Amino acid sequence: MFKFDAYRFFNFDYYITLNVVKWIYVQGTVLFNLIMIFILFTYLLSDELDYIMDSLIMDLGVVILIFTILVLGNIYWRIFCELTTVLFSINSNLTSIDSKMNCKIKEENNILIIF
Repeated sequence: MFKFDAYRFFNFDYYITLNVVKWIYVQGTVLFNLIMIFILFTYLLSDELDYIMDSLIMDLGVVILIFTILVLGNIYWRIFCELTTVLFSINSNLTSIDSKMNCKIKEENNILIIF
């Protein structure tokens, strides 16, 4: 269970952005896929399609292009969100290391001793 600590929250000891990035990733993926499917069906159902051989080859090329953008767009979006979460994970790990080091450091007669 998540315990809210106002002091740590307002001192930025932990971040809520990691959860926000995960939520934005899901919303962005759904929105991007819906837009690309809408573009695909709009193109396929448009009245400008001619069923001569040249047009069929061009239509096939456009459909392949749309699917390529769909796949690559999802991959790029995932990589962007993962890099964002990695930055916050690095900060979390550094904070953890810092708190462990502070437990091991004692000050004695103005001399810093590390165990």
